[in-house]
Amino acid sequence: MKKICLLILFTIVVLNFNVHAMDYNDFLVPLPENPSLVGYSTELKESMLSLIEGSNGSKGFFGVDVSISPDPYATIFGLGLGIPINFNKFSFYIPLFFGAVGGFSNDLIGNVSIEEVTKYLLIENAMELLPPQGIFLSGGLFISSRYFHLGFMYDTFIVDDNNRFLGGTYSSMKIFPRFYFKEIPYIGIILDTLDAFFSLEQLFESLSTETSLNTFTEEYGANMLFNKIPIGSAAITLIAYTHMKWYDVYSKVDMQGAKLFLSFNTKGNNFFIFFSDVAYRRYFDVIMAPEYSNYYNGLYLKTGFLFINKSKYSPSFFQMYIESGREPLFKTPKIGLLFGIKYNDTFSWKTSSGYAFSSNAGLPINFAFNARYLW
Repeated sequence: MKKICLLILFTIVVLNFNVHAMDYNDFLVPLPENPSLVGYSTELKESMLSLIEGSNGSKGFFGVDVSISPDPYATIFGLGLGIPINFNKFSFYIPLFFGAVGGFSNDLIGNVSIEEVTKYLLIENAMELLPPQGIFLSGGLFISSRYFHLGFMYDTFIVDDNNRFLGGTYSSMKIFPRFYFKEIPYIGIILDTLDAFFSLEQLFESLSTETSLNTFTEEYGANMLFNKIPIGSAAITLIAYTHMKWYDVYSKVDMQGAKLFLSFNTKGNNFFIFFSDVAYRRYFDVIMAPEYSNYYNGLYLKTGFLFINKSKYSPSFFQMYIESGREPLFKTPKIGLLFGIKYNDTFSWKTSSGYAFSSNAGLPINFAFNARYLW
């Protein structure tokens, strides 16, 4: 039934897999958060490849992403480089990516006996369910024009032998299409409307190969965005969403809910936004034994504020929020801060830090950073 509902959602609404909150902060590239080697590399590439423009004169880019989490301990980082070659009405892009995912808890992945490891785990084959760690290398070629860009990427994953069951080298390929129907005279509006009901990007991606490392095949996310509703000097935006993804290295999560944004144009280019998120959250594939974890299904809450300054040369933002931790409501809350700035369409960076009130974490603070440079 859930897959049928998702199919209906795909066919009747515009799907936006990176809905940020408001149209003001289109410069806020999301930080990759997936703890899987394949998932993280995918998020990293998609965030950086979004910098490719559909016209001649596309800029080159260099990007770096770093994320550190002590609960469980993990360090992931990635580098991306885009080299443009502009020719007549087309641009050729050569994107290159390198990254690593690793450092998970030594108690679970270190060189210790299976008997010692299993006391932390809920099921005997839990080691096989851990996301693989290792390094990835990616390269490809993109062709851009005013109306479209089409790219090909080839990925190599080298998995650490500490994963026991998955050590080795893997490869995959993927096609990255994007169509700019609005740029086409006269029929562009019609084509853009049709693309809202059936995405050609999804068609191309379905023809791409998948590596056997990506065992979590049901991972998905979909958002239904309702346009802003003006209320005097304020506006309301509503997003209904559903997703199934990794929560951390020990569990996965299935969520359905809604996000509400109330925005105010305080003065000139300054915007102040209150936001809230309510959803039902269900954990599955939890591999930690109950005495070492506190994953409980229930109501997920998130609330906070976002301040955006849309100045012409250096737009910036500051965000603060509190959300449910592993338990429902605010029994074990998480507090997060984000700050970002963009300078003259050339350089942008974003910093994120958070604190989780978890009984299992000695120092439950995480940190993430990404930066993008265009030339």
